[in-house]
Amino acid sequence: MKKITALILSLIAVFALASCSGSDAPSGMKLASNEVCDYYFYVPTNWTVDMSTGVTSAYYSEKDRSNISMTSYALSGEMTADSYWESIRSTYAALFAEMSEPEVKTTALDGVEAKQYTYVAKAGTEQFKIMQIFCVKGETVYVFTFTATPEKFEEHIDKVALVLAEFRFM
Repeated sequence: MKKITALILSLIAVFALASCSGSDAPSGMKLASNEVCDYYFYVPTNWTVDMSTGVTSAYYSEKDRSNISMTSYALSGEMTADSYWESIRSTYAALFAEMSEPEVKTTALDGVEAKQYTYVAKAGTEQFKIMQIFCVKGETVYVFTFTATPEKFEEHIDKVALVLAEFRFM
């Protein structure tokens, strides 16, 4: 009897957590974030979720390593998306052999104002096109990154736009 009661209570807890999580994936997508994150990050179902680095990320395939990721960092003081970019820009310039001047535009992440920076960078002998979105919410900066070869960037941009449209803060 105790085992049955424990099983029933466990099932009730699981269903209660599932019903209030708000993590029901949109059609054609799956949840890539976990319970540690304070956001819901959905990716296309055919992309592979990869949490091995501790970053919420997914890549397209073994042959096409185009990838998307979402990270967040606590800020040590007041910052805007632009000032956060400026604080990390020199690190990027040192990391990449070459880096183009970014195209910058204002956007939003789940209705919160953000800045999008798109640039081309060379790492080793490979060239990548990178789109990053920086969004400051409260005392946290959220960083979305899409990385692909220049040839594959346009191929995936519509799916990336869908990922961004479905992103939700908790």
